[in-house]
Amino acid sequence: MPATATGQEVPSQPTSARHRIPATILEQIPPKARALQPATAAALRQAVSLYAQPRLASSLRHAPLPDADLALLLQCAAGTPALSDVADAMQLPALALRQALDFYLEQVLFAPGGDARRVLGLRDTSDGEALRTHARLLRMWLTRADRNDPLGNLRLVQVQRAERALHHRRRPATRQSAVRPRSAADGALMASIVPSRALMLALISLLLAGGLLWLSHL
Repeated sequence: MPATATGQEVPSQPTSARHRIPATILEQIPPKARALQPATAAALRQAVSLYAQPRLASSLRHAPLPDADLALLLQCAAGTPALSDVADAMQLPALALRQALDFYLEQVLFAPGGDARRVLGLRDTSDGEALRTHARLLRMWLTRADRNDPLGNLRLVQVQRAERALHHRRRPATRQSAVRPRSAADGALMASIVPSRALMLALISLLLAGGLLWLSHL
């Protein structure tokens, strides 16, 4: 289990789901307090430890997403005002925390072979609002003015593709609505049309038979 500079151990596994706080409640908690939630604090400590020991990155790339408030981590990495609150709560310089999160999020979210949800930092239970929020924060982070990342444009493309893919999956009903299902009124109309055609054919046959009979008497 890796340790930070202060000797604190960093859990390699996410905190149990029983400690998870609903997203709607987390949004109402100030950033400084949110950083102290067990799973989020563990992820922040892990980010600092990883920055000091980059060799640990390989294990993170194959591990599940941390059970942390990833939106808060993205806010800090993007340089929003939440960064100073969280850095104070973690008793770290803001710049040091932001640099650690730059490296940490790069390794965790853009792991080789990761799917669209992992790229956006989403779990299976994440809703459309979380999708839009994470995509927006990722763009803010990746386009931060002082980021020196040669892969920045490639990461932006990955985020855009992941966002489109998940939006596409979330709208199966919209895709199917292009083919309008036959309603009861449509069925009644078709039922009325079929007998009419049959009646027309019967009349034509009768007229032909009458014409042939008339010709036979000439």
